Order: sequence, then C-alpha cells, then structure tokens
Amino acid sequence: MNKKNDLFLLEINSKRLYNNMKTRFYLHDYLNSNGEKQIIFSVSILGKRKRIYTGYFCKPEEWNKKTQRLKHESNQHGPINLILDNIISKAIDIRTFFALSKKELTLEKFEREYFNATPSHDFNSFMISRINETIDNPNTKKKHKSIHKKLKEYKETIPFNVISLDFIYEYRRYLSRLGNCPTTINSNIKIIKQYLIDAQRKGVMFPFNIDEIKPGSTTGNRVSLTKEQVNKLKAFYFSEFIRDNWKLSLGYFLIACYTGLRVSDVLQLKRANLYSETIPIKTVKNKKLLNIKLNNTARSIIEHSPNLFNQFYTEQTINKHLKEIAQNIGIKRKMTMHIGRHTFATAYIKAGGDVMYLQKLLGHSKLDTTLIYTHITEDDANETVFLLDD
Repeated sequence: MNKKNDLFLLEINSKRLYNNMKTRFYLHDYLNSNGEKQIIFSVSILGKRKRIYTGYFCKPEEWNKKTQRLKHESNQHGPINLILDNIISKAIDIRTFFALSKKELTLEKFEREYFNATPSHDFNSFMISRINETIDNPNTKKKHKSIHKKLKEYKETIPFNVISLDFIYEYRRYLSRLGNCPTTINSNIKIIKQYLIDAQRKGVMFPFNIDEIKPGSTTGNRVSLTKEQVNKLKAFYFSEFIRDNWKLSLGYFLIACYTGLRVSDVLQLKRANLYSETIPIKTVKNKKLLNIKLNNTARSIIEHSPNLFNQFYTEQTINKHLKEIAQNIGIKRKMTMHIGRHTFATAYIKAGGDVMYLQKLLGHSKLDTTLIYTHITEDDANETVFLLDD
C-alpha cells in the first residue's frame, strides 16, 4: 500500500473516530392536555440513534425549527434555552474527551457518559471518584475532598479539554483572591496535579506536559514554641487551676511536644499500651512502623491525668482548647496539635540531636523534610552575631 493510500485511510479513520456524532433537538409528536409537546434530544453515532427525553415542554408555535430553540419572544422559556445549550455543551465535551483520548466514540459509550453520575470526561467527577476509590485514611480523604470542593466551587464542571497551564495559572489567582496563603495554594495545585497524572495513566491525553505544572514549596514556615513557653504550659497542666477539658487537650499537645508524633498517631494510642519500654506504632499517614520510647517527662504527663489516652477529643476540639489556653496564660503564638510536632523537632536539634536520628523519630521518608528544622535553628544562630555589637 502506498503512502497516499495510507494517508487517505488515516483521514477516514480520524473522521470515524472524532466526527461521527450528530445532534439535534425537535418536538415529540404527542400533544399533551396543556397543548405542549416535549423537547427531544436526538444523538446519532455511527448509524445508531438515541432519543433522549429532556423533560421540558413548549407549545408548537413557540418552537423555532431552524434554531432548535424556543423563540426569543417567549421570555418565560428563557431558562429552557439555556438548559438546551448545556445539553449540547455536555455532548460536545464527551466527544472532545474521546477525541483527546484517541478512543472511538460509540452510541453505547456516549449513553454511559451522558447518564453517568461520575462521567469520565469531567475532571471534577473523575477526581471525587478517585478520592473515594483510592484513599482510606480519613484525614487524607478529608483534605483531598476539601481541595476538590474549592475546585468545584470555582467551576462546577471542568471538561478535560479546557485544562491547560493557563487554567492552572488562573486557578492559582482565584485561590489567592480567596485569601489562601502561598503554601496552601501550592498544596492544592500539588494534589490536583496528582489526579491529572492519574487521569493521564488512564488514557486521558492533554495538549501540554503535566510536568510543566510546578506546584511550588508546600513546607511553609515551621512555627514552634520556645522552651520557656513549653515549660509555662507544663506548669499550667500540673496546676490545680486548669479545667478538666483543657487538661486533657493540653496533655495530648504536650505528648506531641515530647514525642514528635503527628496528631493522628497520638490519638490512636491506648493507655494500656503505654507502659512498655518501647511502644510500636503504625503511622496513620504513611503506614510506617515506628518504635518509640517515652522520656520521663512524657510519662509524668500521662500519669498525671487518668483520662489521658482513655478519653479522646477530635483534633478540632483540641485545637480550640489550645487556643483558649494560650489566651488564658498569655502565650501569644498560634497553638495547634501539629505545632507540638514542630516544637519537638526544633527543640531536638537545638539540644544537639542528630538530624539522621530525628528523621527516624519523625518518620520522614526524605531527609530534606527533616533538614528544614536545621535551617530554623540556623536562623536563630544567625541572630546571635549581634551579641558582638555590645
């Protein structure tokens, strides 16, 4: 077969793949008791036809056969014309998705996409479907669903064919207008990129290189408490003036300060398991196995409150109590459970601890993540040069 014939067959196959859908609206023959006929959406693909009942009606004299819409003078039917536009738009999105994926569109596949509650041509639907299918960790699922919610509030439907580097840029600007900080925006883009890569693995083709999406740093500033602030909190914990609910929440926070555990790992511990010299933990976030030892301070915190690790609050409730405690005793710094982990890491480095050991204690996969804490202590050290000014 010569090159000319090859090109001819390629053109024919391309038309078969991508230009094989015809659509139109028309009125059903049946006239109801209100003198109205139902609007039918007709889809023809590869010689097969499907009639889709829209559920919308109009009088025959209100229908324009040429435009396949209601006449402009029928103002009360304005929303119906918009709905018909959306139906056509959805059909075009489906066709475009199959074209970009280099897949043949049949009438059966069109029906499946059109009536599916989670159509694969829409990135929002794809993303929430994959979140529900692939994520078991409740905290991770909650975070990803929150990111998806913001994306859906930005655009209800996002066909894959509209996603581009410009789309990502505009979405960054939208998140910035919402008041999201740079690290939060970067984290959102990083998660969205993961699902775009997932879609690409499943056959979706994009007109750009996904690797060109650069989320940026998601580490942010590692806020931690000073040794004096931790001691102040510890004194309040052991005092007779602290409320019971505050004591419980502060106890969990102090354990984070003296172990470096994430909040999800602190709250999965059971008191009965804390009397061994070494405590095995399977981390909630990344399923790593850690063996931790409690120092004397951590054990005294546990022993002081019989309810600790027997009674639990949610992370949100604990953070609410920590904010109230900070205001009550005059600590002018943001306090959350995660800051307890940062406080442990920063204090460990300042006390001369080895960064390689700290990586193991924190359960970090990459040393670079742990090295952030050495940069924090370097910043503190740099400030001491001004002591020479005296």
